[in-house]
Amino acid sequence: MTMANNQIFKLWSSFMPRRKEITNAISSDLFAMQDYDSSVAYENIQAQTLFTAWAAVEVSDLEVIPDGMEDIILEPSTYVVFLLKGQQKELQHLMQHIYTEWLPNSKYQADTRVMFQVMGPKYKNNDLSSEEEVWVPVKLK
Repeated sequence: MTMANNQIFKLWSSFMPRRKEITNAISSDLFAMQDYDSSVAYENIQAQTLFTAWAAVEVSDLEVIPDGMEDIILEPSTYVVFLLKGQQKELQHLMQHIYTEWLPNSKYQADTRVMFQVMGPKYKNNDLSSEEEVWVPVKLK
């Protein structure tokens, strides 16, 4: 998908009614995962930049995968974790801060691995008191 043709709502609308079919989930945490083309730096992402998105849960094994679902295995990587408080619309502001202020002033640079958000027990969709973790892949400069 692209930001201009954002299908996130459709993705989650199709995943949520079926998540109970995943019998080996290890928690109730939800994972929103995005994989951008590794040749595109964050500051160069445009409305038409392609990316792949997943709605996911963490499982204990890959023995049983419901029909129509796929597995994804994250490669080992170093991540920085930021806490996003508030509504989902604040994510864009946080990402801009991470890539234009935090990373340039840190000992890290962005890595080309999957980034994701963990929506745990304090996550409340579009609620001002909502909390979620934003995991950004990094590597040493």
